[in-house]
Amino acid sequence: MEDLLKLIITGLFTSATLIFIGKFILNRGADLLTENFKNNLEIKKIEHQIKFSELNQQRAEVIKQIFNSLYDFEQSLRFLTSVFQGPEWSEDNDRILKSRESYKKAIDLLEYNRIYLEESTCKRIEETLQEGGKIITEMHITKLKARHKENKHNAGLNYQFPKGEDPLEIWLNLENKVHNQIKSLRLDIADEFRKILGVGINNTN
Repeated sequence: MEDLLKLIITGLFTSATLIFIGKFILNRGADLLTENFKNNLEIKKIEHQIKFSELNQQRAEVIKQIFNSLYDFEQSLRFLTSVFQGPEWSEDNDRILKSRESYKKAIDLLEYNRIYLEESTCKRIEETLQEGGKIITEMHITKLKARHKENKHNAGLNYQFPKGEDPLEIWLNLENKVHNQIKSLRLDIADEFRKILGVGINNTN
């Protein structure tokens, strides 16, 4: 009887021990799984932060390139419409060609990198470029008109354009448009780019 009691007590102790060990293993395993899950989440978070940082760097570089191309385009328009040109201004097509090259470069740069910008921002850039493109066309037509007027004068004809259509008058208006409207549009885009990059935004938290 005494041996049976010892056997029962030993069995219970062994069972309790096995249960304890089993629970310990299960709990430890659950802890390891939880820890491993947390580590994986942290790794993914870091990977996401790295990718996001790289994307922001790429976006910042794209914005810089686009803004520089807008400034270069504006400068080409200033060169095109500058009143500080010689009497051969109506025959000078180099300024037209340079402006068109600058215009195409800015357009292509925008199209290549459109995915980095909001559609509303792209439209504002397009509007600025379109206004500049109109100035190139108007300046080209103005040069043709000036040549036409000169040919008439050389033929002994006193040809006069209607008021508001004289080439010199249009030329001055186009120069003023570049110095004011085109520059203003570019500066508006600069403000929008600053917001995208977070420049000048104070953190109140």
